[in-house]
Amino acid sequence: MFWFLPLIALYIPPIAMVIAFIVYFWKVLVAIFSIIPPIMEMAFTLFLNPTKLMNDIVTGVIVGITLVIEAIFGFLNPAKYGVEAKNRRKLKLDSIEENCYSTSFMNLILLIVCPPFAVFQALGFKIHEIAICTLLTVYTYYFPGLLYAILIISHKMKKNKNSKCST
Repeated sequence: MFWFLPLIALYIPPIAMVIAFIVYFWKVLVAIFSIIPPIMEMAFTLFLNPTKLMNDIVTGVIVGITLVIEAIFGFLNPAKYGVEAKNRRKLKLDSIEENCYSTSFMNLILLIVCPPFAVFQALGFKIHEIAICTLLTVYTYYFPGLLYAILIISHKMKKNKNSKCST
């Protein structure tokens, strides 16, 4: 007469699990979407001055392209574009106003997110240092690469402390 009761008892636990998953997933979505407005507000305050942001981006791109081209020409014709030639003449990049600043919050974020790029930003085209940091980051589960990048950047900061820009 009530032969269907054992069948219903078999289906209740999976249905309860699906309902519990939907409730938990909904809570996670609400938490994620509650974080988005503060992030958008922070992004708006960071990029409040779009003119300055665009000037910084354009200047950075131009300086980066110039450094890449000079490095390529330095490999191709070291007598004219090499290190000795660079010391003999004053480049346009040397006449750019030098800014002295400490490590900012964005540099620390960059160091945490991508240690090899932070090493590149700190040292420039030191291929062996960047390659070591990349290998340590990729093949040894991130933390040795992060520690190596921290050591390299802190060593560079200690060397620069004795320069004219020390604060």
